[in-house]
Amino acid sequence: MACSYGNREIYGIIYDAESGAPVVGARIRIGAIDGQCVPGTPDQRTGPRGMYATVIAAPGHGDGRYTFQVTAEGYQSCTGDEVPFPHPHGDKVHRSFALRRE
Repeated sequence: MACSYGNREIYGIIYDAESGAPVVGARIRIGAIDGQCVPGTPDQRTGPRGMYATVIAAPGHGDGRYTFQVTAEGYQSCTGDEVPFPHPHGDKVHRSFALRRE
């Protein structure tokens, strides 16, 4: 299967659930669970604004469910959230995560 990446994307912000401040250095792992192409950046860390983004393969190769695992030092991890493609919001899907302190 040849993976062709275009303008489909999942993006968001990882932030502290209590203060609303961005969580810098949080690790986001995004997995493809229906046999589709993996995201363009399946394992990444947030920058100074707590942001992440990854491209999703074009229709036919990127359709399916994507699952998330978000971890950060001093916070409870967040696992199991899913985003399906195609998505009712279109080709660019926002998915942010509020992490709670341990």
